[in-house]
Amino acid sequence: GVDVSGLGAKPLQLDSFTAARLAGSLNKRFGCGVPPKALLRGVAMAAILNLVQTTEAVAAAAYDWEAEAAVPPELAAGMGGVPFGPAVPLGEADALLLTGATGFLGTHLLASLLAADKGPAVVCVVRAASDAAAAGRVSAALRARGVWSDAARSPKLRCLAGDVTLPGFGLSD
Repeated sequence: GVDVSGLGAKPLQLDSFTAARLAGSLNKRFGCGVPPKALLRGVAMAAILNLVQTTEAVAAAAYDWEAEAAVPPELAAGMGGVPFGPAVPLGEADALLLTGATGFLGTHLLASLLAADKGPAVVCVVRAASDAAAAGRVSAALRARGVWSDAARSPKLRCLAGDVTLPGFGLSD
């Protein structure tokens, strides 16, 4: 064992993208099987070292992307048989619903959408107590990731307080 007393006692706060990158690097370098999820909830350096020392390498299994992309039967049944319409090119859409706008990918996608001269309105559903608080969370996330610009003040951005895990995203009619 390695003495880790006093080594980085303060937990790291990692977003999902950084946790996945760190887990991949640890697994490649040390031949272990640290799952990215284990690094998400404020894990300290000593705990990371313990994960490296105690997890076994997992063989890469063939991944069934078709099964991953399929709509689960219980969800399809809840959709009432409503078929999806044809895809609309981004340039022809009136509005775009963006979830995950405060995450790593979402902030970069939002910044790109808002920076475009033309394009649809962007509606972001964000966990917050009010629409103003939702807008504040989006602004803070854009700033934290270094992609803030005056385009974030664009009238084509609308932030709504909601929760994507609730029916109708927790939005009122």
